[in-house]
Amino acid sequence: MKILLLMSICAQIGQVGEVSTMSVEALLREYGRGQELLRVRSDESTLSMTYRDSSFADVLWSRHKLKSFNDGDRLDIDDISWSGWSQTKSSPLMGEPKNLRRVIWDGNAWYNYYRSPTEKSGTLNISTSEEHKVDHLRALLGPVTGKFSGDHQPFTEILSGAENATVRKATREGDTSECYVIDAETNSGVYQVWLDPSKGFNIVKAHVRKTGDDMLYGEPMSTDHEDVSTDAYVGKLPFPPQRDRAEFVFNLDHVELEEINGVWVTVGAEYSNQTTYEDGRTTRNEATYGRSQVNFSPDFQKAGAFVPNFPEGTSTWNIDKPRVLVDTNEKLELTIRKPPLQAGQDAPEFTCETLDGETISLADYRGKYVLLDFWSVWCGPCRGETPHLKAVWDAFGDDDRFAMIGLSLDKDVDVPKEYTEKNELKWIQGFLGDWSKTKVPASFGVQGIPSIILIGPDGKIIASGLRGPAIKAAVDAALGNSQ
Repeated sequence: MKILLLMSICAQIGQVGEVSTMSVEALLREYGRGQELLRVRSDESTLSMTYRDSSFADVLWSRHKLKSFNDGDRLDIDDISWSGWSQTKSSPLMGEPKNLRRVIWDGNAWYNYYRSPTEKSGTLNISTSEEHKVDHLRALLGPVTGKFSGDHQPFTEILSGAENATVRKATREGDTSECYVIDAETNSGVYQVWLDPSKGFNIVKAHVRKTGDDMLYGEPMSTDHEDVSTDAYVGKLPFPPQRDRAEFVFNLDHVELEEINGVWVTVGAEYSNQTTYEDGRTTRNEATYGRSQVNFSPDFQKAGAFVPNFPEGTSTWNIDKPRVLVDTNEKLELTIRKPPLQAGQDAPEFTCETLDGETISLADYRGKYVLLDFWSVWCGPCRGETPHLKAVWDAFGDDDRFAMIGLSLDKDVDVPKEYTEKNELKWIQGFLGDWSKTKVPASFGVQGIPSIILIGPDGKIIASGLRGPAIKAAVDAALGNSQ
């Protein structure tokens, strides 16, 4: 059955094309490399969405104005939205926003804040479960970030290792660029993903079809649910029951890509998903996405990103316990990131392993001037500081009073190891690993990387937030003043 579905998809979406010698795993790696360049950025975008149920004529529409900050594993989204019911897909003129929402994953905890314009404070849900950290992003922007509707996992994880997967070359209708097309049968459905090598191996089209026991949002499609139909909007329209699903189809198309500062970025796309039930009823979601601005060197601290500041009086719920009302101020004090350490404050002690597996502690360098660099290979601005850091090492690396320690926040130790060897970074390189699994950055008040800090022989901070030529100038001044 899945083979027939795959043939049907090929016929509907594009010409079969010639078989490619490039493997699925190689294509996924190329796609992943491009996505690594997008891990640190801020975005401004818009999203127009509609929801249709075949059992009634009205359309539920929503419009979203989004501002997001991404710093590796951390995420901060501001979502101002308008929504309502109408009998056409075109929405009424937008007035005052109906909903104000902010979602934060700061590497340790998840915050989901919501209020209407008539409320002064609003409601906040808090969780430390990583399952929540991508919920809002997946629901709104997942399809343009590789997390398709209907899936909890990125498509790269679903297709990686798929037993029935092939690669071919084909050209999209109306486009001259030759793409690699992955056709795959998985336990999450039949997938067809188009990657354009001329545009950073980005996704330019995708189609997914789920039937039978294929996984839909983490469970088999055939799973029966209790009838959770409710009368929405004071009984105006009933939502359909969440059971007896026969087919789920996702489409991503009309993708527009633009090269910005050497990085290919999705600036426009259309996507949809449709569920067909056993009784013939259908529900359909459609969305049009547009990105208006992207910045690869955002000032997270100035923007207040990843810091869960919410209005006084906010009703705060810990949803891990299960849902329990907590004291807002007390809870936020436990989870909020510390502000960056200032000159004169004590540097927190820490111990970690180097890239070579040796153990080091900050205490080992008491009596020396220590330059700490919190960084990661996936961080473009971090790599941009490499020439400045090498200049510092070249000038002061032989000074017995001075030490440099890099603290990598990459998930895989081999990634910084390869980068430091290739770029001949000769100073000490510590490895902290995945940001969400280490407390060292938070203890220093690190809210974004690169974060470069100079510590004195007495263990007190001399300077923080150093960038560019200011790094060498700070070290030069410290060593000169110590003589």
